[in-house]
Amino acid sequence: MCDYIESSQAGKWLFQSEEQLKNCREKASKKAIAFLQSLATSSTPTKPPVLRFAFGYSEGKTESMTTDNGESGSSSMYLTANEELHLVDFYAGKLPSLIGPKAQVPRLTRDSKVAATAVLLYRRFYLSNSVMVFDPKEIMTAAAFLASKVEDAMTDIRYLEEGTKVMNAPVTQSAILASELVLLEGINFDLLCFHPFKAVLAFTQDLRQFVKTKVGRGLVQLITAQEKDRPVVGQDLKELHDASLKRLNEICILSDLPLLYSPGKVGLACMMVANERSCKTIKVDLMGYIEHRFAHYQPKELAELKAKLPEVCAMIVRLSSGEKTNYFTDPDLIVLKAIHKKLKKCRIWGEKKDKKKSKKNKRKAEEQDGNGSKKAKTEA
Repeated sequence: MCDYIESSQAGKWLFQSEEQLKNCREKASKKAIAFLQSLATSSTPTKPPVLRFAFGYSEGKTESMTTDNGESGSSSMYLTANEELHLVDFYAGKLPSLIGPKAQVPRLTRDSKVAATAVLLYRRFYLSNSVMVFDPKEIMTAAAFLASKVEDAMTDIRYLEEGTKVMNAPVTQSAILASELVLLEGINFDLLCFHPFKAVLAFTQDLRQFVKTKVGRGLVQLITAQEKDRPVVGQDLKELHDASLKRLNEICILSDLPLLYSPGKVGLACMMVANERSCKTIKVDLMGYIEHRFAHYQPKELAELKAKLPEVCAMIVRLSSGEKTNYFTDPDLIVLKAIHKKLKKCRIWGEKKDKKKSKKNKRKAEEQDGNGSKKAKTEA
Protein backbone atom coordinates (compact mmCIF):
# COMPACT_ATOMS: atom_id res chain seq x y z
CA MET A 1 0.00 0.00 0.00
CA CYS A 2 1.25 3.50 -0.79
CA ASP A 3 1.93 6.17 1.84
CA TYR A 4 -0.88 8.55 2.69
CA ILE A 5 0.95 11.55 1.23
CA GLU A 6 1.13 9.80 -2.17
CA SER A 7 -2.42 8.46 -2.06
CA SER A 8 -5.53 9.57 -3.93
CA GLN A 9 -7.11 10.42 -0.57
CA ALA A 10 -4.52 13.15 -0.07
CA GLY A 11 -4.39 14.18 -3.72
CA LYS A 12 -8.04 13.93 -4.82
CA TRP A 13 -10.29 13.80 -1.76
CA LEU A 14 -8.69 16.31 0.63
CA PHE A 15 -10.47 19.67 0.54
CA GLN A 16 -8.73 22.92 1.40
CA SER A 17 -11.50 24.31 3.61
CA GLU A 18 -15.05 23.79 4.83
CA GLU A 19 -16.08 26.50 2.36
CA GLN A 20 -14.69 24.53 -0.58
CA LEU A 21 -16.50 21.42 0.69
CA LYS A 22 -19.71 23.44 0.93
CA ASN A 23 -19.27 24.71 -2.64
CA CYS A 24 -18.85 21.15 -3.89
CA ARG A 25 -22.08 20.07 -2.20
CA GLU A 26 -23.94 23.10 -3.54
CA LYS A 27 -22.81 22.17 -7.02
CA ALA A 28 -24.14 18.63 -6.53
CA SER A 29 -27.45 20.05 -5.31
CA LYS A 30 -27.80 22.37 -8.30
CA LYS A 31 -27.04 19.61 -10.76
CA ALA A 32 -29.59 17.34 -9.09
CA ILE A 33 -32.29 20.02 -9.17
CA ALA A 34 -31.56 20.75 -12.83
CA PHE A 35 -32.01 17.04 -13.58
CA LEU A 36 -35.24 16.82 -11.57
CA GLN A 37 -36.64 19.85 -13.37
CA SER A 38 -35.74 18.32 -16.73
CA LEU A 39 -37.82 15.25 -15.82
CA ALA A 40 -40.87 17.44 -15.38
CA THR A 41 -40.64 18.63 -18.99
CA SER A 42 -39.58 15.31 -20.54
CA SER A 43 -42.08 12.74 -21.80
CA THR A 44 -39.58 9.86 -21.87
CA PRO A 45 -38.10 8.13 -18.79
CA THR A 46 -34.51 9.22 -18.12
CA LYS A 47 -31.97 7.26 -16.10
CA PRO A 48 -30.41 9.48 -13.42
CA PRO A 49 -26.75 10.28 -14.14
CA VAL A 50 -24.15 9.19 -11.59
CA LEU A 51 -21.78 12.14 -11.09
CA ARG A 52 -18.20 12.06 -9.79
CA PHE A 53 -16.87 15.61 -10.16
CA ALA A 54 -15.87 15.70 -6.46
CA PHE A 55 -12.89 13.47 -7.32
CA GLY A 56 -10.13 16.06 -7.72
CA TYR A 57 -12.46 18.99 -6.97
CA SER A 58 -9.97 20.48 -4.50
CA GLU A 59 -7.41 20.79 -7.30
CA GLY A 60 -9.65 23.29 -9.07
CA LYS A 61 -9.63 21.34 -12.35
CA THR A 62 -13.37 20.67 -12.39
CA GLU A 63 -15.83 22.90 -14.17
CA SER A 64 -16.86 26.08 -12.41
CA MET A 65 -20.17 26.30 -10.61
CA THR A 66 -21.09 29.24 -12.82
CA THR A 67 -21.64 26.79 -15.67
CA ASP A 68 -24.66 25.39 -13.82
CA ASN A 69 -28.10 26.84 -14.24
CA GLY A 70 -28.19 29.55 -11.59
CA GLU A 71 -31.97 29.46 -11.38
CA SER A 72 -32.18 25.72 -10.79
CA GLY A 73 -31.67 26.01 -7.05
CA SER A 74 -34.23 28.78 -6.52
CA SER A 75 -37.27 26.53 -6.09
CA SER A 76 -38.25 25.95 -2.48
CA MET A 77 -39.79 22.54 -3.26
CA TYR A 78 -36.32 20.94 -3.48
CA LEU A 79 -33.91 20.24 -0.65
CA THR A 80 -31.09 22.72 -0.12
CA ALA A 81 -27.49 21.51 0.08
CA ASN A 82 -27.57 22.04 3.84
CA GLU A 83 -30.77 20.01 4.22
CA GLU A 84 -29.21 17.21 2.19
CA LEU A 85 -26.17 17.29 4.46
CA HIS A 86 -28.43 16.76 7.49
CA LEU A 87 -29.70 13.53 5.93
CA VAL A 88 -26.21 12.42 4.87
CA ASP A 89 -24.98 13.00 8.43
CA PHE A 90 -27.95 11.11 9.87
CA TYR A 91 -27.30 7.97 7.81
CA ALA A 92 -23.54 8.25 8.39
CA GLY A 93 -24.34 8.04 12.09
CA LYS A 94 -26.36 4.87 11.46
CA LEU A 95 -23.56 2.99 9.68
CA PRO A 96 -21.73 1.78 12.84
CA SER A 97 -25.03 0.17 13.93
CA LEU A 98 -25.12 -1.72 10.63
CA ILE A 99 -21.50 -2.87 10.47
CA GLY A 100 -18.60 -2.54 12.90
CA PRO A 101 -17.88 -3.26 16.59
CA LYS A 102 -21.40 -2.14 17.62
CA ALA A 103 -23.38 -3.79 14.81
CA GLN A 104 -26.90 -4.79 15.87
CA VAL A 105 -26.66 -8.07 13.96
CA PRO A 106 -23.84 -10.15 15.59
CA ARG A 107 -22.70 -11.59 12.24
CA LEU A 108 -21.94 -8.03 11.06
CA THR A 109 -19.53 -7.32 13.92
CA ARG A 110 -16.31 -6.05 12.36
CA ASP A 111 -13.28 -3.90 13.19
CA SER A 112 -13.75 -0.13 13.51
CA LYS A 113 -11.89 0.49 10.26
CA VAL A 114 -14.66 -1.28 8.29
CA ALA A 115 -17.26 1.17 9.60
CA ALA A 116 -14.84 4.06 9.00
CA THR A 117 -14.26 3.01 5.38
CA ALA A 118 -18.00 2.59 4.82
CA VAL A 119 -18.69 6.12 6.09
CA LEU A 120 -15.91 7.65 3.99
CA LEU A 121 -17.04 5.92 0.78
CA TYR A 122 -20.63 6.96 1.52
CA ARG A 123 -19.65 10.61 2.11
CA ARG A 124 -17.51 10.73 -1.02
CA PHE A 125 -20.48 9.62 -3.10
CA TYR A 126 -22.77 12.37 -1.83
CA LEU A 127 -20.20 15.06 -2.60
CA SER A 128 -21.17 14.66 -6.27
CA ASN A 129 -24.67 13.22 -5.99
CA SER A 130 -27.95 13.99 -4.23
CA VAL A 131 -30.24 12.21 -1.77
CA MET A 132 -33.12 13.42 -3.97
CA VAL A 133 -31.83 11.22 -6.79
CA PHE A 134 -30.27 8.26 -4.93
CA ASP A 135 -31.77 6.63 -1.83
CA PRO A 136 -29.35 7.23 1.10
CA LYS A 137 -30.48 3.99 2.81
CA GLU A 138 -29.46 1.94 -0.22
CA ILE A 139 -26.16 3.79 -0.72
CA MET A 140 -25.41 3.45 3.02
CA THR A 141 -25.94 -0.32 2.89
CA ALA A 142 -23.96 -0.65 -0.34
CA ALA A 143 -21.11 1.29 1.32
CA ALA A 144 -21.12 -1.21 4.20
CA PHE A 145 -21.00 -4.13 1.76
CA LEU A 146 -18.21 -2.55 -0.30
CA ALA A 147 -16.19 -1.59 2.80
CA SER A 148 -16.26 -5.19 4.03
CA LYS A 149 -14.53 -6.19 0.79
CA VAL A 150 -12.07 -3.29 0.79
CA GLU A 151 -10.94 -4.06 4.36
CA ASP A 152 -10.79 -7.83 3.72
CA ALA A 153 -13.62 -8.49 6.19
CA MET A 154 -16.21 -9.83 3.77
CA THR A 155 -19.78 -10.36 4.93
CA ASP A 156 -22.74 -12.19 3.44
CA ILE A 157 -25.18 -9.79 1.81
CA ARG A 158 -28.07 -11.60 3.53
CA TYR A 159 -26.91 -10.32 6.91
CA LEU A 160 -26.83 -6.75 5.62
CA GLU A 161 -30.42 -7.12 4.47
CA GLU A 162 -31.26 -8.45 7.93
CA GLY A 163 -29.37 -5.56 9.53
CA THR A 164 -31.40 -2.95 7.65
CA LYS A 165 -34.61 -4.65 8.80
CA VAL A 166 -33.44 -4.50 12.42
CA MET A 167 -32.78 -0.76 11.90
CA ASN A 168 -36.32 -0.31 10.46
CA ALA A 169 -34.81 0.81 7.16
CA PRO A 170 -35.17 -2.34 5.00
CA VAL A 171 -33.03 -2.65 1.87
CA THR A 172 -33.28 -5.76 -0.33
CA GLN A 173 -30.30 -7.76 -1.58
CA SER A 174 -30.99 -6.78 -5.18
CA ALA A 175 -31.10 -3.10 -4.20
CA ILE A 176 -27.77 -3.44 -2.36
CA LEU A 177 -26.07 -4.98 -5.41
CA ALA A 178 -27.50 -2.36 -7.78
CA SER A 179 -26.51 0.48 -5.45
CA GLU A 180 -22.99 -0.92 -5.08
CA LEU A 181 -22.39 -0.34 -8.80
CA VAL A 182 -23.82 3.17 -8.53
CA LEU A 183 -21.61 3.87 -5.50
CA LEU A 184 -18.48 2.66 -7.29
CA GLU A 185 -19.15 4.94 -10.23
CA GLY A 186 -19.93 7.92 -7.99
CA ILE A 187 -16.57 7.66 -6.18
CA ASN A 188 -14.67 7.19 -9.44
CA PHE A 189 -13.87 3.57 -8.43
CA ASP A 190 -11.41 4.93 -5.85
CA LEU A 191 -11.51 2.65 -2.81
CA LEU A 192 -8.33 3.46 -0.89
CA CYS A 193 -9.08 4.87 2.57
CA PHE A 194 -6.76 5.95 5.39
CA HIS A 195 -8.00 6.42 8.97
CA PRO A 196 -6.64 8.00 12.20
CA PHE A 197 -6.61 4.79 14.29
CA LYS A 198 -2.98 3.97 13.51
CA ALA A 199 -1.97 7.57 14.22
CA VAL A 200 -3.43 7.41 17.75
CA LEU A 201 -1.68 4.09 18.37
CA ALA A 202 1.64 5.39 17.01
CA PHE A 203 1.54 8.60 19.08
CA THR A 204 0.61 6.63 22.22
CA GLN A 205 3.50 4.20 21.72
CA ASP A 206 5.89 7.10 21.12
CA LEU A 207 4.64 8.85 24.27
CA ARG A 208 5.39 5.70 26.27
CA GLN A 209 9.05 6.07 25.32
CA PHE A 210 8.93 9.85 25.61
CA VAL A 211 7.82 9.81 29.28
CA LYS A 212 11.03 7.96 30.15
CA THR A 213 13.14 10.95 29.08
CA LYS A 214 13.92 14.01 31.21
CA VAL A 215 11.92 16.31 28.90
CA GLY A 216 9.03 13.85 28.76
CA ARG A 217 8.75 13.59 32.55
CA GLY A 218 8.29 17.34 32.68
CA LEU A 219 5.39 17.30 30.21
CA VAL A 220 3.33 14.49 31.74
CA GLN A 221 1.59 14.71 35.10
CA LEU A 222 -0.52 12.34 37.20
CA ILE A 223 -3.37 14.31 38.77
CA THR A 224 -4.88 11.95 41.36
CA ALA A 225 -3.74 12.54 44.94
CA GLN A 226 -2.69 8.93 45.50
CA GLU A 227 -0.57 8.68 42.33
CA LYS A 228 0.71 12.26 42.09
CA ASP A 229 4.26 11.71 43.37
CA ARG A 230 5.18 8.50 41.57
CA PRO A 231 6.88 8.42 38.14
CA VAL A 232 4.68 8.10 35.05
CA VAL A 233 4.83 4.75 33.23
CA GLY A 234 3.56 3.67 29.82
CA GLN A 235 0.44 1.99 31.25
CA ASP A 236 -0.74 5.38 32.56
CA LEU A 237 -1.36 6.46 28.96
CA LYS A 238 -4.05 3.80 28.42
CA GLU A 239 -6.77 6.20 29.57
CA LEU A 240 -5.69 8.78 26.98
CA HIS A 241 -5.49 6.13 24.24
CA ASP A 242 -8.94 4.68 24.99
CA ALA A 243 -10.62 8.08 25.33
CA SER A 244 -9.12 9.15 21.99
CA LEU A 245 -10.37 6.03 20.21
CA LYS A 246 -13.83 6.58 21.69
CA ARG A 247 -14.00 10.06 20.15
CA LEU A 248 -12.65 8.77 16.87
CA ASN A 249 -15.34 6.11 16.62
CA GLU A 250 -18.25 8.23 17.81
CA ILE A 251 -17.46 11.54 16.12
CA CYS A 252 -14.39 11.88 13.91
CA ILE A 253 -14.85 9.02 11.43
CA LEU A 254 -18.54 9.91 11.01
CA SER A 255 -17.88 13.55 10.15
CA ASP A 256 -16.26 15.61 7.38
CA LEU A 257 -12.93 15.60 9.23
CA PRO A 258 -11.32 12.92 6.97
CA LEU A 259 -12.23 15.10 3.96
CA LEU A 260 -10.51 18.15 5.44
CA TYR A 261 -7.46 16.95 7.38
CA SER A 262 -4.90 14.15 7.23
CA PRO A 263 -5.36 11.09 9.49
CA GLY A 264 -2.32 12.15 11.52
CA LYS A 265 -3.76 15.58 12.30
CA VAL A 266 -7.19 14.13 13.13
CA GLY A 267 -5.67 11.50 15.43
CA LEU A 268 -3.44 14.00 17.23
CA ALA A 269 -6.25 16.55 17.61
CA CYS A 270 -8.51 13.82 18.98
CA MET A 271 -5.88 13.01 21.59
CA MET A 272 -5.66 16.70 22.53
CA VAL A 273 -9.44 16.95 23.01
CA ALA A 274 -9.57 13.68 24.96
CA ASN A 275 -6.65 14.86 27.11
CA GLU A 276 -8.50 18.06 28.03
CA ARG A 277 -12.03 16.73 28.39
CA SER A 278 -11.90 13.03 29.25
CA CYS A 279 -8.73 12.12 31.13
CA LYS A 280 -9.24 12.00 34.92
CA THR A 281 -5.90 10.55 36.06
CA ILE A 282 -3.28 12.00 33.71
CA LYS A 283 -2.59 15.20 31.78
CA VAL A 284 -0.10 15.48 28.92
CA ASP A 285 1.29 18.71 27.47
CA LEU A 286 0.75 17.52 23.90
CA MET A 287 1.71 20.84 22.34
CA GLY A 288 5.03 20.66 24.19
CA TYR A 289 5.40 17.06 22.99
CA ILE A 290 4.82 18.22 19.39
CA GLU A 291 7.41 20.99 19.69
CA HIS A 292 9.97 18.50 20.97
CA ARG A 293 9.19 15.57 18.68
CA PHE A 294 8.79 17.66 15.52
CA ALA A 295 11.71 19.99 16.21
CA HIS A 296 13.40 18.66 13.04
CA TYR A 297 10.60 20.17 10.94
CA GLN A 298 11.19 23.42 9.12
CA PRO A 299 9.94 26.33 11.32
CA LYS A 300 7.24 27.14 8.76
CA GLU A 301 5.96 23.52 8.69
CA LEU A 302 5.93 23.29 12.49
CA ALA A 303 4.08 26.61 12.78
CA GLU A 304 1.52 25.40 10.22
CA LEU A 305 0.98 22.15 12.16
CA LYS A 306 0.54 24.02 15.45
CA ALA A 307 -1.93 26.40 13.80
CA LYS A 308 -3.99 23.59 12.23
CA LEU A 309 -4.39 21.43 15.33
CA PRO A 310 -6.56 23.92 17.31
CA GLU A 311 -8.74 24.22 14.19
CA VAL A 312 -9.30 20.45 14.11
CA CYS A 313 -9.85 20.36 17.88
CA ALA A 314 -12.49 23.09 17.58
CA MET A 315 -14.37 21.08 14.95
CA ILE A 316 -14.30 17.96 17.14
CA VAL A 317 -15.60 19.93 20.13
CA ARG A 318 -18.30 21.52 17.95
CA LEU A 319 -19.58 18.08 16.97
CA SER A 320 -19.57 16.94 20.60
CA SER A 321 -22.45 17.88 22.83
CA GLY A 322 -21.18 15.95 25.82
CA GLU A 323 -19.61 12.70 26.90
CA LYS A 324 -22.70 10.58 26.21
CA THR A 325 -24.24 12.39 23.26
CA ASN A 326 -23.05 13.84 19.98
CA TYR A 327 -24.30 15.32 16.74
CA PHE A 328 -24.44 11.95 14.94
CA THR A 329 -25.98 9.63 17.52
CA ASP A 330 -28.43 12.22 18.90
CA PRO A 331 -29.61 14.31 15.93
CA ASP A 332 -32.37 16.91 16.03
CA LEU A 333 -35.33 14.70 15.10
CA ILE A 334 -37.70 17.64 14.62
CA VAL A 335 -35.43 19.11 11.94
CA LEU A 336 -34.92 15.70 10.32
CA LYS A 337 -38.65 15.01 10.24
CA ALA A 338 -39.29 18.29 8.40
CA ILE A 339 -36.51 17.56 5.89
CA HIS A 340 -37.76 14.02 5.29
CA LYS A 341 -41.28 15.31 4.70
CA LYS A 342 -39.89 17.72 2.09
CA LEU A 343 -37.78 14.95 0.54
CA LYS A 344 -40.86 12.78 -0.04
CA LYS A 345 -42.26 15.44 -2.37
CA CYS A 346 -39.17 15.85 -4.57
CA ARG A 347 -37.30 12.51 -4.61
CA ILE A 348 -37.43 10.21 -7.64
CA TRP A 349 -36.77 6.96 -5.76
CA GLY A 350 -39.14 4.94 -3.58
CA GLU A 351 -42.90 4.61 -3.73
CA LYS A 352 -44.96 7.77 -3.89
CA LYS A 353 -48.36 7.49 -2.29
CA ASP A 354 -51.26 9.39 -3.82
CA LYS A 355 -53.13 10.75 -0.80
CA LYS A 356 -56.36 11.37 -2.73
CA LYS A 357 -56.26 7.85 -4.14
CA SER A 358 -55.50 6.38 -0.71
CA LYS A 359 -58.44 8.21 0.86
CA LYS A 360 -60.73 7.10 -1.99
CA ASN A 361 -59.66 3.45 -1.58
CA LYS A 362 -60.09 3.67 2.18
CA ARG A 363 -63.58 5.15 1.80
CA LYS A 364 -64.48 2.46 -0.75
CA ALA A 365 -63.27 -0.29 1.59
CA GLU A 366 -65.28 1.19 4.46
CA GLU A 367 -68.40 1.32 2.27
CA GLN A 368 -67.91 -2.33 1.26
CA ASP A 369 -67.51 -3.31 4.91
CA GLY A 370 -70.66 -1.37 5.76
CA ASN A 371 -72.66 -3.04 2.99
CA GLY A 372 -71.40 -6.43 4.09
CA SER A 373 -72.52 -5.78 7.67
CA LYS A 374 -76.00 -4.67 6.54
CA LYS A 375 -76.35 -7.76 4.36
CA ALA A 376 -75.39 -10.02 7.24
CA LYS A 377 -77.98 -8.39 9.51
CA THR A 378 -80.71 -8.75 6.83
CA GLU A 379 -79.95 -12.45 6.35
CA ALA A 380 -80.02 -12.94 10.08
